[in-house]
Amino acid sequence: MPRAKKETHLFFEQGDDEIQIRSWDKDLDAAVRKLKEKHPDLVWIRANDDDEPGYLWAAVKLTNFLFYPIPPRSEKSKTAQSENGKRHADNLKNSKSKKGD
Repeated sequence: MPRAKKETHLFFEQGDDEIQIRSWDKDLDAAVRKLKEKHPDLVWIRANDDDEPGYLWAAVKLTNFLFYPIPPRSEKSKTAQSENGKRHADNLKNSKSKKGD
């Protein structure tokens, strides 16, 4: 059955030593599969023909999975990015033309 949204979900049960991953993200899927190739005892990947193409359901031992926090952008960087976008709006593929076509 197709899913309504293609989202990545990470599950961790308190006291467990693994993270459950249900993912549509190609980069995350590739990283999990690469880890599985190098260390098959640390990664479990569900192999089911009923799953949709591009969907990964796996479990990774907690010691082999890292999260990197991304700090929020400052007001100064938001303003600079906005101004840069306005200056180079004509380079954007789907931008409206300045003539008002």
